[in-house]
Amino acid sequence: MPAHPGLPLSHIQAALSILQTCPRREFSNPIMQQLASRTAFALTLSCGATETPIPEALIRLYNDLNSYMSGPLWILVGLTMRLVDFHAAARAGKFSLSYILEHARAFREELSQAQSNIPRSWGPRRIDTNDTLAFGGYYNVYARHELCQILNSYRVLRLGVCAILLKFPNSSGVTEELAQVTQEICATVPQFVLPQARPQNTFPLSPLQILECSGLLTPLYAAAQNTQDPVMHAWILRTVIYMADNGVKGARTVAGIMTSSPDLHQWKVCSMVGNYAVFA
Repeated sequence: MPAHPGLPLSHIQAALSILQTCPRREFSNPIMQQLASRTAFALTLSCGATETPIPEALIRLYNDLNSYMSGPLWILVGLTMRLVDFHAAARAGKFSLSYILEHARAFREELSQAQSNIPRSWGPRRIDTNDTLAFGGYYNVYARHELCQILNSYRVLRLGVCAILLKFPNSSGVTEELAQVTQEICATVPQFVLPQARPQNTFPLSPLQILECSGLLTPLYAAAQNTQDPVMHAWILRTVIYMADNGVKGARTVAGIMTSSPDLHQWKVCSMVGNYAVFA
């Protein structure tokens, strides 16, 4: 594959090279499947950060692995690859406005369908609270951190598509979807910071909580960037600063970007705070 100047994770390219040389039968191995999904997702986000097209080698690998891998995470990888490619081509002026609108609408529907196919058991349990670390008087508790991360990644994709559609007139339901998705992201925070939310939570934050919170930075930034509610935006900024004050690596950087460079694309922020490894 050709080199990608400025890739923040050059070792991901090495992992891709290893995967390309593996006999395809080895991808029935769960360990190889995990390596493949992590590599594909990390390289995809790296391409998003540098606004470069997805390498043909990665597209071929993804297509080759489709017969071995399935489920919400693998579908998420494919959807993210397509959106990154679409975004890079649109930024390069390769599409007409009508083409962008048509495909953004189709992508919105596809994302909605993909989320509707996620097992109901992945869904959270709602907890009502008056704590200031919860926005809107409640928060959601997920069975595992990984489920929260995957669902937040779907939400970030939805926000990206809605941001495209908002640039066009008569985009029905987009404003309401933005409000819903940003609220869902905010509701993922308290589970990992409130001492009473889980038996293992502590204050100061434990190393595990710090790691979990770092995985929330990109979704929170995306929510802040897309919300039309100034109260929510202020809450997100306070929350990110709270994380920074309690040892969450990268939170201070995100807070600074929110105040000084609020238009910076979410994939660039993701690469800056190192959410590749946290997600995978």
